[in-house]
Amino acid sequence: MLLDAPWNTPNAATLDSISAGEWIDRNTETIEARAWMAASIRQGIAGDSHQVSMLFVLYFMANAGFFDLRETAEDYRLVGGSHSLTLKIAEHLGDRV
Repeated sequence: MLLDAPWNTPNAATLDSISAGEWIDRNTETIEARAWMAASIRQGIAGDSHQVSMLFVLYFMANAGFFDLRETAEDYRLVGGSHSLTLKIAEHLGDRV
């Protein structure tokens, strides 16, 4: 992906002529994968994956650093699960809750 001129990327015309949602529909095998990818795009650009081109999504991901996946949610789990956080807060607040 050419960050300073994404239109010069190999296959740019093809990538720009297909929506990200259409690409996802054609290239994923499971409902879960399609849902995850569509949700990731929706969260990243606050838009529907069928309303933006695949070229734009790739450009956005490259600029935003989405391809650097070394730090993921799995790296930041709470010991005891996320519910343990609310229990600790409630314990600290005592009768005030």
